[in-house]
Amino acid sequence: MTLKDKLKDYHKLIMTLEIAGLLHDTGKLDSRFIDYRRKWQEGKDGWNYYNDPHDDEEKPFFDHDPLLHEFETLRNTLSKNISVFCGREEIWINGHRLGLNISLKELVHQHTRAVHDLSKFLKFGDSIDSAYDRNNPLMVMEQKNQELFMSTVFGYESPLKVALFDNSRKLLYCQLNTLLLDYLSNLEPDKRRKIFNRFEDAFKIGITDTCRPANDIPLWQHVYMTTALCKIFFLHFLIYGELFKRYEDCRFSLLGFGWNGLGFISKGHKIGDVVARKEIIKILKKKIKEIVEYSYPIGMNVYDDDNGIYFIIPAILEDKKGVDEYKGLLQEIRERV
Repeated sequence: MTLKDKLKDYHKLIMTLEIAGLLHDTGKLDSRFIDYRRKWQEGKDGWNYYNDPHDDEEKPFFDHDPLLHEFETLRNTLSKNISVFCGREEIWINGHRLGLNISLKELVHQHTRAVHDLSKFLKFGDSIDSAYDRNNPLMVMEQKNQELFMSTVFGYESPLKVALFDNSRKLLYCQLNTLLLDYLSNLEPDKRRKIFNRFEDAFKIGITDTCRPANDIPLWQHVYMTTALCKIFFLHFLIYGELFKRYEDCRFSLLGFGWNGLGFISKGHKIGDVVARKEIIKILKKKIKEIVEYSYPIGMNVYDDDNGIYFIIPAILEDKKGVDEYKGLLQEIRERV
């Protein structure tokens, strides 16, 4: 089977893994998580890390979230085995068998303690992004006051809107209750874009780490990059037939498309012309994202501006079997763009 055939054959699985990535830290958009963080460094042995309510092994989050019980369709969707959506029980790549007998809910519950092979992709994505986000020891300056703050990369801090967390999570559940099953049953790029937007709207008020100076990473940024890395590491497996054993071994490359956007915009002589030219660039980026993220799908957008758009993709490893076919696919994507 060619790489292009694999991407087509396992398209539903790749898109479902994206959803698992988006869901994995939903428990951090919970006021109980913030209450826990104020006290987690004050346990008997100096910390109480293993009683994190968003990641409690004895009380898995989706099984004990009182808000989720109101949304039966969403609960049932999260509990279905991925095999139901993908139409197959397992996949075989280079002698490796990956069973699909795991639900989205179980994938999320295993995102720090991976048992199933599929959950390891999510764990590695979460681990590597968390490590790069923090760039500091885990036990650092925790915010213990009643009012917590979210920072920016420039150091400016504003109060964290904890009072909105539960309502925002409930609204997300309400939206996913109608959107998610429809999307997983009948994949379409517009539906995917709508789901990503709903997660962004909900998670942008949250925070991934309350410790200073790691309180400058909004929850949405971490969730998005974990989703991207989970997808990339699974694609690495499809390309090279290689499973990572440690997240430190994970590698990736970048794919970019550039143009003279400012020059194009500057040729507008009237306000309407300038606005239309900016809209053309916006549409161009949207179509390129659809090609790279969904149609093939080989990457995830990590940066864009008026002059270009850039994606994280699986590493181009010259010494690996399969790299020539992979490079040929990337050339096909370039030509299509």
